[in-house]
Amino acid sequence: MNLAPELLVITGPTASGKSALAVRLCEKLGGEIISCDSMQIYRGCDIVTAKPTLEERGGIPHHLLDICDPNERFSAAQWAAQARDWISDIEARGKVPVVCGGTGFYLRALLQPQVLSEVEPDEELRERLSQELVTEGAAHMHQKLSELDPAAGARLHLNDTFRVLRAIEVAMLRPNSETEIITEAQYIPRIYAIEWPREVLYQRIEQRVDAMLAEGALEELRGLR
Repeated sequence: MNLAPELLVITGPTASGKSALAVRLCEKLGGEIISCDSMQIYRGCDIVTAKPTLEERGGIPHHLLDICDPNERFSAAQWAAQARDWISDIEARGKVPVVCGGTGFYLRALLQPQVLSEVEPDEELRERLSQELVTEGAAHMHQKLSELDPAAGARLHLNDTFRVLRAIEVAMLRPNSETEIITEAQYIPRIYAIEWPREVLYQRIEQRVDAMLAEGALEELRGLR
């Protein structure tokens, strides 16, 4: 019998209002937020990643923000390990963990750790695969992935070359594919995905970009050089 605890997850596209909803939910439930955003982990990138300000956080603790520098490598497996630690810590204090963010790769690493093997990056193999991508093209690499791991090939678009290369790397370094690995879930996710009509979402994104520029996004980027 699977006695895995439920885990609240708020997700959705950029500028859909995930953070605001998560804050309101935490206010009602006595919760704390675990950020699931592959860009907001970086220090010094507050504006360009739309990192919630202290005011926007509304006094709700936010975890896994500002945990590494932009030049550091930080994998989805590392994020998931830290997220699991925070989930346990929050629950031990009688609070409700709420995972909030739109990075699907991170979310899969947390909810389906059997899919994302914690295989350490192999720089030599990655370099060879990167060169193969340059010479053979994205379609070739996607076909290569589909042959190595059909489930991963079906999940990833051929233009998502970063994740395609990583999936090939993982498939070549571990014995089992996504299709072959089945484990009991660690959490039972209650996922709430925010959706907007496309024209409304595009308008919200445009408003966010305008606000970023007004707040100094370009200056922030220059400061990262």
